[in-house]
Amino acid sequence: MRFTENLHEPNEKNRKIIDLSYTLSTASPVWPGEEEPELQRTSTLDRDGANVSQICLNVHTETHVDAPKHFYGKGATIDDIPLDSFAGRAAVYRCPEKPEGGEVSLEQVKGSGIELEEKDVFILVSGLEELRGDSSYFREFPVPSTELLNWLLEKGIKCYGTDCPSVDPLGSESHEKHKLLLAENIPIVENLANMDQISEKKDIFFLAFPLKLKGLEASPCRALAMIGPDCGPG
Repeated sequence: MRFTENLHEPNEKNRKIIDLSYTLSTASPVWPGEEEPELQRTSTLDRDGANVSQICLNVHTETHVDAPKHFYGKGATIDDIPLDSFAGRAAVYRCPEKPEGGEVSLEQVKGSGIELEEKDVFILVSGLEELRGDSSYFREFPVPSTELLNWLLEKGIKCYGTDCPSVDPLGSESHEKHKLLLAENIPIVENLANMDQISEKKDIFFLAFPLKLKGLEASPCRALAMIGPDCGPG
C-alpha cells in the first residue's frame, strides 16, 4: 500500500502536523569547531519604516539536509535533488536504550518489526534530544552500521532521517556512512526534533524541503510529519 498522492484537500479532522525542526537562533548548538549563527536586524520599523534582517550561518546548523556534494566533488547539489526525494511515507526505528554512542545494527532494526517499503523515508530515532545543551550531545549519538545502511539501500529508501547531528561519529575521518548514502543520491536529514511525538506504529508522511541554494552541499530545512489516515496508505 502506498500513500495517497492527493494531499491538496486532506481531512483536517483526521490529520495532525508535527514540527520536526529545531528553531534557528544565535543560541543554536553547532558542530564542534564551527561558527555560531548570526542573526542581525539591518533595518528597523521605527528608523527605516520596515523591519529587515539578515542571517549568516553554516548550512549544516540545526535541522538540515545533506546533498551528495557534501562529500563528492561532482555530486548533486542541494538544488539538484528532485523534490520527491524529500517527501514520503516514513518508516521509523526507535532505539530502545538511551544514547551512548556506538552503532545501530541491522539485527536491531529488523528485530523491531519495522515495515519498510521501496521509496520510504527511513528515520532513526535515538532519543538524543534529551541531551540538548549538554557537551555529550555531539559525542554520544549512535550511528547506523554499514550493514544496516546497505540493507536500507537494497530496500530502496528515498531519504534517510535522524535526530542525531550526523550519521558518522564525531572525529570520523572516512565519513563512510555519509558516503554510502550520498553515493546513491539519498539525501540525509539530520537533527530532527520532537521525535517523542512520533509513534513508529502510526501512519506518517514525512516532508523536509530544503532551501533552493544554488550549488551548495546542504541546506537548513523545515521538517514535519503529517499523521493520520488521510495522509497514509489509501
